[in-house]
Amino acid sequence: MQQTIAHEATHVAQSCRLNREGKQDLGVGAARLQALSQSVQVDIQRAVATGRSSYPRSVQWRIEAEAMAMEQTPTQVSAALDQFCG
Repeated sequence: MQQTIAHEATHVAQSCRLNREGKQDLGVGAARLQALSQSVQVDIQRAVATGRSSYPRSVQWRIEAEAMAMEQTPTQVSAALDQFCG
């Protein structure tokens, strides 16, 4: 359950950054996103393909990949919430 909360809280931080700075993502490094397991990357691709969003798929993938990567580090999620939503 902690991972799910961290994942969804990452989306909140992304939303706050979008509202404050006009950027959809948190700036997580590409290497960290590419380090996600192949199965997670496939899951993200499936979610993006079936999801409804006004963003291009590449942006949707990055948003979801950040949430998947950040869910493993709740302290970083808290820091992002403080930085972009505080």
